[in-house]
Amino acid sequence: GHEGDISFNRRYWMKDGTLETNPGFNNPNIEKPAGPIDPEVTVVRIDDLDDNPIGVVVNFACHTDTVGGTEYCADYPGEMSRMVKKVLGSDVVSLFMIGACGDINHHNFMQDKTPKRQKYDVMGRVLAAEVLKVREKIQCVDTIEIACTRTTHRLELRRPTKEEVEAAEQRLQTEKNPIERFFAEHILKADQATEHTEIAEIQVFRVGDWAVVGLPGEIFVSFGLELKKQSPFSQTIVNT
Repeated sequence: GHEGDISFNRRYWMKDGTLETNPGFNNPNIEKPAGPIDPEVTVVRIDDLDDNPIGVVVNFACHTDTVGGTEYCADYPGEMSRMVKKVLGSDVVSLFMIGACGDINHHNFMQDKTPKRQKYDVMGRVLAAEVLKVREKIQCVDTIEIACTRTTHRLELRRPTKEEVEAAEQRLQTEKNPIERFFAEHILKADQATEHTEIAEIQVFRVGDWAVVGLPGEIFVSFGLELKKQSPFSQTIVNT
């Protein structure tokens, strides 16, 4: 299925040629989004041998941060699960795998005003409707081959520039916003680090003619789209 109207790029090219993340709503200096979204919703249907539903696996790329604050929250996958259970039964399990969404979220910063409400419930219901529609078209099989593998890759870590370090030091002296202070502190930690590489583990498992790729970190959408494009499988879930 395709539900591209509930996720948006959060990085934008500005009219002065710079690149900004979360530049603010109705910012007159926004030129255009800096990258794509991934509108695809991948659904896996799991039934018992009598065709009774056991669960569904859903893969969609968008940050699960539509609800702010410090309390635990299931966000839009929780609302999606509630709607799926309402239709298929309370015992049906909804397993959500978040796609490559490092540079997208639920905000459209090119709209004319700041949203007055959180939209986790709307997103969950939109996804649930798509999941239930797609699920009915899936043909189950009694037996299937499975396989898995893993590998590691050494990543070069980005180091902050002298200007970024000086700006972070200045920000910590005057900034009260905890989020801004958090980022400034991490810039200084990165500058003081003695190790500049990191080992990343990549996991892959195959179920019949589809596969799941497990990647660490917040992978940008373009990498997820390219991985799906080059995959030899009929359906590939990117789980980050």
